[in-house]
Amino acid sequence: MTPNMNMNITKDDVAAVACNCGCDIFSLLYKLGRVNSFKSPTGKETYIHMPVYVCASCGEVMDTTKEQKTPEKETPSPIITK
Repeated sequence: MTPNMNMNITKDDVAAVACNCGCDIFSLLYKLGRVNSFKSPTGKETYIHMPVYVCASCGEVMDTTKEQKTPEKETPSPIITK
């Protein structure tokens, strides 16, 4: 059971993630893994699915175990007056 957590997260609290190619659109796909009968809780060989994110532009699989670069936003230059 999941505890009731009232988290107020807005889109401003979420950092964008981009692929190395610069694209920030990803598809959710699955890798299949096989668990042999010695490690399976049922005692029979079984398969598990593992979600992965694939870049929509270049097809690279995103590594979610390391920190991803975030797309840089243009920041206005400060106005300097004398």
